[in-house]
Amino acid sequence: SGPKADHRAQFGTSMTRLGTKVMLLEECAVTTDPSRGPIFEDLTYEFAPGDRIGVVGPNGAGKSTLLQMLSGRLPLAHGSRDLGETIQFGFLEQEPPEVP
Repeated sequence: SGPKADHRAQFGTSMTRLGTKVMLLEECAVTTDPSRGPIFEDLTYEFAPGDRIGVVGPNGAGKSTLLQMLSGRLPLAHGSRDLGETIQFGFLEQEPPEVP
């Protein structure tokens, strides 16, 4: 018989040191529709290394909007979002793009 097929997979990983600063939000506001006012207002929170955060709420409460704001995909209406140097976001779209 012929040569044997190679069924190995390789996965690359790289790790960076997580610093002491993760993210600091100060007096943040997010508005997606100015006629309806802010979805979040005066949100202040400091994320620390090792934090585990759960986001729960009914449909339309702003969970996805909050995550988009945290990742920088949605701009702040006002306030500040300060990220640690080693922080990187991965984001899985709620509705994936259509494949042609």
